[in-house]
Amino acid sequence: MQALALKYRPKSFYELIGQEAIKENLIHALDSGRLGHAYLFSGLRGSGKTSSARIFAKDLLCERGVGSHACESCASCISANEGRHMDIIEMDAASHRKIEDIRDLIEQTRYAPVSGRFKIFIIDEAHMLTKEASNAFLKTLEEPPAYIKFILATTDPLKLPATILSRTQHFRFKAISHELIVKHLEDILIKEQISFESDALKIIARSGSGSLRDTLTLLDQAIIFCGGAISTHGVTDMLGLLDPRRIDEILSTAQKGSHEELCSLIKSLEDSDAEMIINELIASLKERFLEPRHEFSLLIFERFFKILSEAKNMLGSGADPAFVLYIALFSMRNAFDIGAASFCAPAAQSRIPSQSAPLLSSLESQPSPAQSRIPSQPQQQLVKPALVSTSPEPQPSSTPQPSLAQSRIPSQQPQSSAIAQPQSSQNAQKYEHFVKLLYDRSYDLGKIFDNFIEFGGFDGENITLISSAIADDAAALRTHSGVLRELAQIAFGAKKFKVEKKQNGLSDIINSITKLEQTPKQQYQNEPAQEDFSSDESPPMDMMPNIAPAIKSEPTQAEINRKNENEMNRLFGNPEIKDNNE
Repeated sequence: MQALALKYRPKSFYELIGQEAIKENLIHALDSGRLGHAYLFSGLRGSGKTSSARIFAKDLLCERGVGSHACESCASCISANEGRHMDIIEMDAASHRKIEDIRDLIEQTRYAPVSGRFKIFIIDEAHMLTKEASNAFLKTLEEPPAYIKFILATTDPLKLPATILSRTQHFRFKAISHELIVKHLEDILIKEQISFESDALKIIARSGSGSLRDTLTLLDQAIIFCGGAISTHGVTDMLGLLDPRRIDEILSTAQKGSHEELCSLIKSLEDSDAEMIINELIASLKERFLEPRHEFSLLIFERFFKILSEAKNMLGSGADPAFVLYIALFSMRNAFDIGAASFCAPAAQSRIPSQSAPLLSSLESQPSPAQSRIPSQPQQQLVKPALVSTSPEPQPSSTPQPSLAQSRIPSQQPQSSAIAQPQSSQNAQKYEHFVKLLYDRSYDLGKIFDNFIEFGGFDGENITLISSAIADDAAALRTHSGVLRELAQIAFGAKKFKVEKKQNGLSDIINSITKLEQTPKQQYQNEPAQEDFSSDESPPMDMMPNIAPAIKSEPTQAEINRKNENEMNRLFGNPEIKDNNE
């Protein structure tokens, strides 16, 4: 019995699968008669390079003339299909790679074709030729006799010298798509009258990695293993893979299973290959991502991808495969914890077990890990420049200080209506939740909000923010505006912002000090004293900085000149006076 890869090898360009651009190019060249003398076919193994070379050679030698539709009935076509045509010479460069082999080939080019109009040389694995053989081949490849055609095939064109690449028409064969391979397998099994399951064929096609020859070889093996009826269970057992239902169970347990259930699942996977499980999880997530309604949010897909990619890197570095799988599965389970559950799709949130609600509630009431790292600084009260203050020194208060997020919310004035107070408190809680979500998504954005943003209110549609951010902080807010709207939709149910600009507090201090220094001294001399300091009592120490500008004296012109001279010496050094007589 003949192998399926040989039995169903394409005999014309119209039977070639997955190489539409190359097929059309060669068909047009044959029909129009615009033929080159050297071609290079490169691409993945089993993508149709050698088959295309044989079809092209047969179309050139058909007795009915050059064209894309060979008659398949003349002596030339029959002998070409059987691989015994005298004018089609195939050479394996992997075993005939020396300069002596190329010399024999060059010698054969001197003789005319035996029976056809052309003599065609098909050189497979051309990148295996030695450097000397490639150099000896250049002249013949560039200017062969009119009846000579060269077709080179290789899986690695980068190993060919540039001098050979420049002398050929290069056609790059791509990997055949998954859907085309599955459809081709179905057609073959229908012709062979073998029953099959569609999921089994998808697994075989995915295992072939875009190579049709490898896929057909696996199909031959599956027919023998399954006893004539190809099933999903049989294919997964043959390839050593996990059943798709098993992959669904892993993802379901990672999403909504308990710690004990996940541990039990891991123990049942000990006999399976860890790298294979990770690859199957990635393939399953890719299929789920393209579904119209997938159960995971984009954030969860992103976290899963990072976890599994890091696991593959750890396997490549020689880490223990079983332990890497443990870490990956528990990390996928933790992707649904607090901080991530808010971003899950509604379908995923509905599957979170109800008994975990108290835990999530308790975690939400605590500050996030990012907020806990913010050092609590004492609130400093800015003292406006004034000569004297008669108010007594404030006593330390025993009331607890508000949190960092709460301190950015301005205190609400008592409303005349008792209904407005609960509404304002509710909006403040929404803002606190918004800042907490922001810290979970990006610590830097949360820091910017705590330092430069104040909550101005929420009217049901617009979220009012008072911003003092400048330069890089303001640019970061503009860059991540999409994230802010997404989180605002979660916290407030609205995503429209109304931003009011506020001058930076540091700028206020600098402007106040500058204005104070520019005030004439007479202003302070003419102002009436608000407190009598003629007694032995001295003014409070916290008021001393406020009267410092009043007693500051103007520098004299000599002091200014001396200061300028010192600055010039510091910048340029002391001048050296040289004697002209030297």
